[in-house]
Amino acid sequence: LRFTGVLPLPTMHSFFSGLGATAAYPLLAVTFLFSGSVLANQWRFSSIFAVISGALGLVASALEFGLWGNAVALISVAALVLRSIISRDVLATVGAVSLLTAVVLFALNVSFASLLKPGDFLHLFMALGLGLLGLRARVKMA
Repeated sequence: LRFTGVLPLPTMHSFFSGLGATAAYPLLAVTFLFSGSVLANQWRFSSIFAVISGALGLVASALEFGLWGNAVALISVAALVLRSIISRDVLATVGAVSLLTAVVLFALNVSFASLLKPGDFLHLFMALGLGLLGLRARVKMA
């Protein structure tokens, strides 16, 4: 939306980004690392996990501990990368490395001229990584 001049509400975007970093990334990591667990197989337990980890993220944000979201996202994605490499799953490894690239480029505030800002890299690599991990999950189920 940045290219159109229509931007979402910055405070809402920031809120949901923080929630994703502190709740979604850890849940993704747990479900991939422990695919047989109740967190991966029962929506009730995954919802409880997401609410608790999201609440911890909100508390950290309220206490102005800004590093928390980045640290949780980085640890979660690094665990995905390690698990993918150990299991020699090429598709999952490329997806996890894409997520890691997204988090690292965003944390380092990397931009490319005036065309791509750090948030753009985050969104592009995150979409690629989630797409590949989703494809891997579908292929594994079939």
